[in-house]
Amino acid sequence: MFAWYKRLFALQVGTKGSKDLEVNALETLALAEENENIPVNQAPPGYEWMAGFGYKVNWYMIPEYELKDKGWTIQNLADAIGLQNQQKMSWNDGVEFGYKSLSSNESQVYISSPFDGWVFIINEADEKLDLLDDVVANYYAFGSYRVVDYVGWKYVQDNKVVRYFVFSCGDIWKNIGDQTVDESCLNFVDLSGLDTDDAIDKICSDDIVDNENIISIFDEDHVIEICKAWTGVNPCDFDAQSVPIEKLPSLGIGGRLIKA
Repeated sequence: MFAWYKRLFALQVGTKGSKDLEVNALETLALAEENENIPVNQAPPGYEWMAGFGYKVNWYMIPEYELKDKGWTIQNLADAIGLQNQQKMSWNDGVEFGYKSLSSNESQVYISSPFDGWVFIINEADEKLDLLDDVVANYYAFGSYRVVDYVGWKYVQDNKVVRYFVFSCGDIWKNIGDQTVDESCLNFVDLSGLDTDDAIDKICSDDIVDNENIISIFDEDHVIEICKAWTGVNPCDFDAQSVPIEKLPSLGIGGRLIKA
């Protein structure tokens, strides 16, 4: 097989096991046979690679129906968040834009157009996952930054925080809500009902540390795992997708946000 097809097949099918992606990959094989000289980093004719994300960044996922129920477009969402210097941009440009850090009081934010049932928001890693508070009623939020061992995940339903956990710099910053079923299935330590001090004490206790069946030291991969468990989406896998150009997300909105 040709190099670019091997990348597509191995990542789309081998990693995800998705029947839809398998069909996409197999269809692409026919294109590979007709285009032997396509470089590894170039999608086949009529397709475009999508940028993935998920490490050293924060991201939010809003169900598409949430905006439809409010009668909102992503322009309304951008205005409600308070984005300044707004500009239209593609998915790939937007992912790169959202990753960039500016200063301690200003960040860049990218809002995607709806794609596969979700609106994605990407911005620099920050221990606060509160960008959408009082903006939408239902959303998920995730973040990680390995340099300071930051991990975070948040689930809000009907304006109620169902679960909100943040660990960074050797301490627990947030531990709101009971452990969800998905966290339990992933063997995450159960910190239900504990304040942040008691939660860190439990994580560091010998009983927990010595139990190989309990995950108490979290890393960026665990953030990806809970994102996939809660939403069915692994955002890193976007890197593996070569999408027909006509099915690419339409232009999203990037802008600057003044931090509170």
